[in-house]
Amino acid sequence: MRSPSLALMNGIASFCPMVGNSCAHEPIGIIPNSCFLIQPFDNEKTQRECAINRALNDFYGQGNFKLLKSDSEVNPQGSFCDICIKIKQSQYCIADLSGNIYKIIEGKSINEKIFLRSNVAFELGLAYGLNKPSLVLS
Repeated sequence: MRSPSLALMNGIASFCPMVGNSCAHEPIGIIPNSCFLIQPFDNEKTQRECAINRALNDFYGQGNFKLLKSDSEVNPQGSFCDICIKIKQSQYCIADLSGNIYKIIEGKSINEKIFLRSNVAFELGLAYGLNKPSLVLS
């Protein structure tokens, strides 16, 4: 039995976490020089996207890369399929793990903990499950 990532690379049906067998959207090819951006939807979203676009533009050259995001060109099948397809199409992922810092009171001490936003944790987990190389920013 082939692994999902190997099956995907060979252009044959791969595993779908939603239905538990082969994906109805297959075959899905990998877009060369493409990146799926995993990010929190916060007030730094626009700045983050501009910075990543500049970095990819410097690396690949103007117009020679595709930045895929969960909030653009949404698939009519639904958000889960949309995110899964975009991750499968991407060559790699960039994940920003910025989260909210909360003060947690434990006994007599106060500790700060960072909690990931649920979309970031889900998308990064899906990317890892699909064996996508990922650059994690924090």
